[in-house]
Amino acid sequence: AERELLALEGLDVRVGRLPFVYGEGDPHLAQSLMWAKNWAATQRLHMGHHADVAQGLLRILHAPGIAGRIYNIADDTPVTAVELHQLNGAEVPEELYTRTDPDPWLAITSTDRIRRELGYRPLFPSVYAARDAGAL
Repeated sequence: AERELLALEGLDVRVGRLPFVYGEGDPHLAQSLMWAKNWAATQRLHMGHHADVAQGLLRILHAPGIAGRIYNIADDTPVTAVELHQLNGAEVPEELYTRTDPDPWLAITSTDRIRRELGYRPLFPSVYAARDAGAL
């Protein structure tokens, strides 16, 4: 879909790619255990708080001269399957430790471009920062 939109002439297309989004009153963090329970212990997930996703999208929307560019929006600290269980106060299944991560970079994105070109800096650089700020 991105390629088709970017190929259209005369449109000011800007793409913001979102991570796993969580935040205040959002059940996504708890729902993550539906799949994290089947992962390897070290398998990681890149996330972003609602506030940071909104900030990133607004920067993309209002920046001049960026038509045709794609930006990844995410926090600074991907979390592991073990951390997802711990954040949810759930017991970590022993079988997670016997599994191998099929691709350590699968759900990891680079935010270099949005940082460099649009000045993006997450308000909550990690889910732990959001938790400590009472923003879960």
